[in-house]
Amino acid sequence: MIIKTVRINNGKTDSLLTNSDTLNWAPIFKTFAETDISDRKYLGQYTFTQFDDNQDETHNFYYEANDKDLFTQKLLLSIDQFNNKVKGIYIETIKKDISGEHTQKLYYAPLKTIQIQTDDRPMLGGKKFKVEQYDLMGGS
Repeated sequence: MIIKTVRINNGKTDSLLTNSDTLNWAPIFKTFAETDISDRKYLGQYTFTQFDDNQDETHNFYYEANDKDLFTQKLLLSIDQFNNKVKGIYIETIKKDISGEHTQKLYYAPLKTIQIQTDDRPMLGGKKFKVEQYDLMGGS
């Protein structure tokens, strides 16, 4: 079972109980796939830092864009120090064009949570903010 929660413009929150068979995974996968920086064309375009966090027992791999115009600006991958399993992925993106600025903050904790925050600031009209969160019940 999955609890999907959506909040728009810091207003009312709507929740829906669903499951992995009926959830439309395509837009979620697409959102995360678009942030992929593994292509060789990105070599040298990110500053890489590796560090351990003994408080949460993780090895961390952090990539930060050297160019403010790159879509994926930040990527943090946290891996368990003992079993080398992914504990979390955090990503920040930005896209600017003549219509305005679109930013995202993405978070994924395997078998626990997927969160997609979007912040649209159009040149004309009001700002739009949305948070979609998927909590997997019984996740470990």
